[in-house]
Amino acid sequence: MQKYIVIILIFLVSASGKSQKSRTIDSLHVEYKLTKDPIQKVDILNKLASYIYKYDQKNASKYTREALEISQDIEYKMGEARAYMRYGSMFKIQNNYQKAMDNYRKSLDIFTTIDYKRGVSSLNNNIGLIYSGQRMYSKAMEHYLISLNINESILCKRGIANTYNNIGSLFLDKKGYEKASEYFFKSLKLKLEIHDDNGVASNYNNLGNIASARGEIDEALKYYRKAIELNQKIDNKEWLGINYMNVGNMLSKEKKVDSAIFYFLKSIQQFTEISNNKGKCESYISLGKVYLSTYQVDSAKYYLNSAYSTGIEHGYHTIITNSANALGEIYANDGDYKKTYEYLSNAARSREIRLKNENINELYQLEFKYQLDKETELSKKIQIQKDLKYRNNILIMSLGLIITLVISLLVITILRNRIKRSQLEKNIYEIEKKRLTDKIEINNKELVNSALLIIQKNEQFDNIMLGLKEIINSESNDRQAKIRSLYMRVFQSTKTNEEIKSFQKRTEEVNADFMVKLEDIHPEMTNKEKRLSILLRLKFTTKEIAALTKISPRSVEMNRSRLRKKLKLDSQVNLAGYFQDL
Repeated sequence: MQKYIVIILIFLVSASGKSQKSRTIDSLHVEYKLTKDPIQKVDILNKLASYIYKYDQKNASKYTREALEISQDIEYKMGEARAYMRYGSMFKIQNNYQKAMDNYRKSLDIFTTIDYKRGVSSLNNNIGLIYSGQRMYSKAMEHYLISLNINESILCKRGIANTYNNIGSLFLDKKGYEKASEYFFKSLKLKLEIHDDNGVASNYNNLGNIASARGEIDEALKYYRKAIELNQKIDNKEWLGINYMNVGNMLSKEKKVDSAIFYFLKSIQQFTEISNNKGKCESYISLGKVYLSTYQVDSAKYYLNSAYSTGIEHGYHTIITNSANALGEIYANDGDYKKTYEYLSNAARSREIRLKNENINELYQLEFKYQLDKETELSKKIQIQKDLKYRNNILIMSLGLIITLVISLLVITILRNRIKRSQLEKNIYEIEKKRLTDKIEINNKELVNSALLIIQKNEQFDNIMLGLKEIINSESNDRQAKIRSLYMRVFQSTKTNEEIKSFQKRTEEVNADFMVKLEDIHPEMTNKEKRLSILLRLKFTTKEIAALTKISPRSVEMNRSRLRKKLKLDSQVNLAGYFQDL
């Protein structure tokens, strides 16, 4: 009784799901009837085909053909390219790789002509998938890398992520699990960045497949459940069916029968809602085998028979073979040899048909490879013609280059003479500059010597004045009066010393260029600060500057500090060095 309740529930949900899907398609039909714009009509038809091409190829083909005809009539290249791409995808599902490739290449040519890089990238991905299905992995990788390069050049994260995912699947087919994981994680990172829940769920499912292949059941379940959570959020019934079936298979390996049955039933529900009969049959068989492992033979028979009858209805020979073999084994154990013979005979016939189809597919593959070799040979011939044309062009260019070279040599000779003349003028300038620099240096040396004489003389005066002070302090009044008079004369002599004034004037004359630079860089400086800058530049000490300016060393230090602050120089910067570098 339980199984019938499940079927009724599935039917009810399926009806609801179909209604929702029908509303979307009906809405597009209404838009198509209302619009008079042929371009919009083409876009709607291509969109309708994209919704149903996996499960209703008859109508999908009808929409695509109409979209193609209108596009060609109005010369709408984008619509034409998309129609060819949809045809290619439909032939790919039918395993007719040659026709799929023909349509993909037509679409690729148009996208290339109109310079639609995203379309070119998508087509290279699709062509890569065809090569991958033919186990021509090198050619598949070649097209994936073209797609990756284009997507990186246009900064299309979604395209990059999709290509990473396809490359990961390539390594997964070759059992290169480490590289497969690397590319799936790269894809996952980008999908998370752009919030592509559908893509993230796909990556989680692929990572679960790697863990399953490695026998890491807990790890596989973790990723499959993450995929389920996202696919429930976006209501992706197709992938929910696959995820549920994958979880059921993992749980059945762990002998968790009830949980496995629960997930297989959920898988059947999803596939039923979207009319994915093949997926539903695979879940039927898995569910039947789980029931059989727990000796629930009636339930096993029911689900295996459901898969068997659906397989016969739709011509799924792999489904027929697997379900019939399982049913034959059950009836053999029951002793019903008539049914055993019936099922095993049908299984054998289906296996023969499947092998025949595989042989036909192999012929398609051989034809496909032949066409590919033919195209490669044609490409070689075209390349030879291009090379010949290239060599002729090179010859013409070489002659032109020789003529250009002769003219260039004449021009170079003229320019060289001009350069020599310019260099000579430059050398004269440098000599004159050095002469002036040397003269300035000699003048500065003279100034330093003059300064030192002044300093020495002032020191002598200071000594005299100290001696006089001692005499003044003696007891004799007459002597004190005369000495005071002498003291005042000497003092006046040192205070009005013309040599200091002459030194200051000469200093400013010799360092006139430096004064101009100071005025340009620091127009806020006073004349007194400029004279202090010159003395610092000439490396006079604080004591020497004090002697030359007739102020105390402490006053010199204060003036230096104020100057540093005005120039906004850090305390680590040497003032003398700063002025020398100007």
